[in-house]
Amino acid sequence: MPKPRTKTYRGTPVAHGFAVGKVAMVDVADYPTHVPRHKIREQDIEGEIKRLRKACAKAREELEQLADRVEREVSRREADLIRPQAMMVEDPGFVTEVEEMIIEQRMNAEAAVADVMDRFEKLMEALEDQYLRERSTEVRDAGRRVLAKRTGAKTFLAYFQAYTNTYDELTRLKALYDQALAEPDVIGLSIGTRPDCLPPAVLDLLADYKAQGHEIWLELGLQSAFDHTLKRVNRGHGFDEFRHAVEAAQARELPVCTHLIVGLPGEEATHNLISLDRVLALGVEGLKLHPLHVVKGTALANEWRRGEYSPWAMEKYIATVADLVERTPPEVIYHRLTGTAEASILLAPGWCNWKWRVLNGIEHELARRGSYQGRLRGVVGMKVNG
Repeated sequence: MPKPRTKTYRGTPVAHGFAVGKVAMVDVADYPTHVPRHKIREQDIEGEIKRLRKACAKAREELEQLADRVEREVSRREADLIRPQAMMVEDPGFVTEVEEMIIEQRMNAEAAVADVMDRFEKLMEALEDQYLRERSTEVRDAGRRVLAKRTGAKTFLAYFQAYTNTYDELTRLKALYDQALAEPDVIGLSIGTRPDCLPPAVLDLLADYKAQGHEIWLELGLQSAFDHTLKRVNRGHGFDEFRHAVEAAQARELPVCTHLIVGLPGEEATHNLISLDRVLALGVEGLKLHPLHVVKGTALANEWRRGEYSPWAMEKYIATVADLVERTPPEVIYHRLTGTAEASILLAPGWCNWKWRVLNGIEHELARRGSYQGRLRGVVGMKVNG
């Protein structure tokens, strides 16, 4: 008979004594695993700070009401465990540090709160005093209240985004995936990876999570369906590897989201339309579009400096994305229509930082055409060699 699995939780109890029975996580505040991040314009800083203060005030009000109810219905001792959180969300040190990040880094409030909260929590967990270490939970819970007010989201997918998130020992990957799924408001995983780094055992593990009722997305970075482009940008794989990866995922009923880059060297809008056609023909369920970024420390940055590569203008990107959306069946989900890089490494194009201007531009372009997703489904692009 297999030994039962155990998991230890440490913290401050809400009542004295012992209890025997099933463990349940009760009244856990919403906390985004993947917090929205974007740069804000200088003229929007004041408004962002006002929204932060409003969210903090509302979170404190709710916590104080909760503490009062607990004192009435349980005891003052238990209520005193909640009141520090109410003070923390409007603590001058906490709020000031968040506001400084908004002002100096032009960071949206959600991201600033998450970063400051994470720093406070790690600092307290590193302390030798066990009582102070356990206060790190209060930092996390207080931050959850603020973030819940700012995002409105209730459940989340844990996004394994950067690098290749299927390239490790299976036991290591399972431990990381399990840790993310253990969060009470995480309902699934979104796993970003390369099409040539998908061992069958990892796909089987993801399929097992799906069978357990979790929502699972496999995100494959293709970028272009043209092998000569993939070779030009040193991707290290071709379209065949992508096709085989999609087929392997489909055999396990795992939905696939494909990443495509608009504006790659040597490509024009027609290449993007044909890449879309080839991807849709495989039956993928989701798409993410990105403009090509020129970032520091890359071969592309050197080409850009020498004038050998010119990034697309924002207007051209918007028009091309609108073309792609028109040709995409409505049942295919667009997970993203634009993206940016960190301001500290982005060289060009500068408009990549204007996320909402780009998104609004795409919406306005579709409205100008009187169009929508799927209006031109089935219309294929011109033939392009490659």
